[in-house]
Parts: sequence; C-alpha cells; structure tokens
Amino acid sequence: MKLKLSLNRALIALKSLGLTEIDAKVYVYLSKRGPHGVDDLADALGVTSRQLAFSLETLRTRSMVDSASEPSVKYFAIPLERVLDEFTKTAKEQAKALQASKDELLRAWRAVHKDAPSNT
Repeated sequence: MKLKLSLNRALIALKSLGLTEIDAKVYVYLSKRGPHGVDDLADALGVTSRQLAFSLETLRTRSMVDSASEPSVKYFAIPLERVLDEFTKTAKEQAKALQASKDELLRAWRAVHKDAPSNT
C-alpha cells in the first residue's frame, strides 16, 4: 500500500512538470528498473510502440532519458536530481528573459491600445 502511494505521488509530481501519464510512467520505470529496450518497455508498461516512441522522444527532448547502443538500443533515465536542476535553470533563464523584455512588451502593448478605437 505504501509503495503504491509513493508511486502515485511520484507520478503526480512528474505530471506537475508537464509530463503526460505515460511519460511519467516511462520515466519512473526506467529509473527503478534500469536500461530497457523499446519492446521490453512497451510490454512492461502495456503501451503501444507508437505511444512509447512519442513518450521517449518527449523525455529525450526534456533531457530526462537517453539511450545507449550496446548490441541494441536501450533507454535509461537521467537521475531526477539532475533533471530538476536543469528544469530550475531553464525556468530561471525564462524568467530573466521575460523580465528583460518586460518594458519593451509594455510599450508595444500601450501603443496598440492607444491607437485602438474606444468601445464606449
């Protein structure tokens, strides 16, 4: 019971980072079970190869999984601490960029509204 509760909490936490249910399950599975090939992973998680391919691509793009070619391609999870460090870094960079462009965006916004006809 406690293990299932912990798994559910982990899935909820991963989904709060923008992952789908399948993405979160793939990441948790690879984190717990180590490297796996696509066929084994699809069978273990009960998903289609297409769903899994899409999920693995999403996770690779987000730097959460990577692959290695031993005799065959196997996917593995990047440690969660490293993933969270990267997410934090990206969020800080995005906030900094937004702050830097704030004045310019506000000037453009005001100019658009200045020229707009009044609805009153």
